[in-house]
Amino acid sequence: MITDAPVNWTSGDTSILSYSVEDTAASGKAIGATTLTATAAGGMEVAWNVKVVAAGLALDRNRLGMSLDDQVILAPFFADSVGEPLSPATDVTWTSTDEAVLQVSSTGTLTPISRGRSQVIASTPWGVADTALVFVQGEILVTSTRNGPADLFALDPADPGALSQISEGPGDEIGAAYSPDGSRIVYASNRDGNFELYVVDADGQNHTRVTMTTANEAEPGWTPDGEQIVYQSDGSGGLQIWIMNADGSNQRALTEGTAANLEPAVSPDGSKIVFTSVRDDNYEVYVMNFDGSDQQNITQTEFPHERAPAWLGDDAVVYVREEREDRTSTWIVVRHALDGETQTLTQPTLVVTDFAISSTGELLAVTTQSPGPTGGVARRIYLIPLNGDTPVEVPRAGDHDQMVRPAFRP
Repeated sequence: MITDAPVNWTSGDTSILSYSVEDTAASGKAIGATTLTATAAGGMEVAWNVKVVAAGLALDRNRLGMSLDDQVILAPFFADSVGEPLSPATDVTWTSTDEAVLQVSSTGTLTPISRGRSQVIASTPWGVADTALVFVQGEILVTSTRNGPADLFALDPADPGALSQISEGPGDEIGAAYSPDGSRIVYASNRDGNFELYVVDADGQNHTRVTMTTANEAEPGWTPDGEQIVYQSDGSGGLQIWIMNADGSNQRALTEGTAANLEPAVSPDGSKIVFTSVRDDNYEVYVMNFDGSDQQNITQTEFPHERAPAWLGDDAVVYVREEREDRTSTWIVVRHALDGETQTLTQPTLVVTDFAISSTGELLAVTTQSPGPTGGVARRIYLIPLNGDTPVEVPRAGDHDQMVRPAFRP
């Protein structure tokens, strides 16, 4: 062997593979197959077939929530060494760790079987993999006192009587909201004394307290990216709109003053927050920019109270409005476009105290109030299709069961 004889290295496709003489190393540039050839003096030549594979595999999401009637396709991507997607992945093998809860096809299609959680693992032939944690849970969250305290439950519109219990404890849990990916739930609870905010996995595991103050926090909701939570708090004296990171850090107020501001909700595009304010001596609906600037009243009407707003798309809100005739007061749900157009969604035969609307705008879940059998009030939840179909009551567990605060998964 002639140790000092020069050797020329040639890549069959430099867009896939390059070779550095200085580093005496080949480097992959793109996924594919090519050749690497070494040519020495005298015409000696050796060639290798080289296949460049990805350093990693990445799924398009790593956590998600589903209902029993949902079907979702996970998209796998080849990724570089820091996890950045390079191209759609092929020859991927799929596995569900609990097929009694969730099955996955050879194309990454997820089919729920029962409520619970399962990990979905995507693997390449050369051994790299990525995992998604999937929660199969009801589409609508509600609060019910069927077991005594106010606890959180989940249900699906197709079978409203089949409730999954999410919280259980000595305190009351209320005002729950799904995260944008449906895998987490934020809610308010007084289990530790005053009302604080907690986050829990969609199947009811891993309850984590995220506010630890002497104030009362309630009415939480997520930003569209799932990174922050808006809520109401009396931490600055009066009731105001606050925001914090999803882990409870960086808490700060977005509104101020002596009048109460409450019930915030972030628009789907994340640019605005709608909320209720009593600064005009009655409940009115306001919209402000995400940073708290440019606060504007959008319900300057003759009606005494408008409150509990939610978004329907980025250009309309829905809220509860009180209408009075003589000494009779009724509450209805109204759609209010930001350009001023309004539309009544429920009839005054139902006294609505709170509600939720599906992301498609096709289904309302409303809490109604009526006289109870022993002189108190009975709070029921109805599912109202906005196409005119017959409303369906969510079955109560008895006259003692008060059902309130519905919320849809985004």
